[in-house]
Amino acid sequence: MSFRTKVVAFGTSLLLLAAVVLGYTNLIGQPKLHSTSQGSTAPHGKPTKFWQLSATPERTLPPLDSEQEKAAVILPFPLNLNSASQRELELLPGIGPVLAERIVNYRDEIGDFTSVDQLIEVKGIGLKKLAAIRELVFVEP
Repeated sequence: MSFRTKVVAFGTSLLLLAAVVLGYTNLIGQPKLHSTSQGSTAPHGKPTKFWQLSATPERTLPPLDSEQEKAAVILPFPLNLNSASQRELELLPGIGPVLAERIVNYRDEIGDFTSVDQLIEVKGIGLKKLAAIRELVFVEP
């Protein structure tokens, strides 16, 4: 581990420790601790303090919109290149609306795909992109 990495790790640890000690727990997403005097006394006659947990707002991920939920639930992978719609093709990694449209147009021009490797003939799909989506698509006559 480099010296810089050690310094950053040490500094981060100190900041987190200071946040906990000073009660700035909203920085690390933990409930805040509040000191309250409950009126009980210790053997030496001084009031003792107790710590109470107070609630903090829930931190949740934003909800998915209905289109994303439908795509996540309905779309089975791998996709059949000969029957996939443009919208389904857009969900593949690295395939946007323009490239998906090119795939559909190419399929309309040549007829059904006979091999996944034919995707390389679509303008904009190279070896890297083909390798990235190869496991997510198949060809069925």
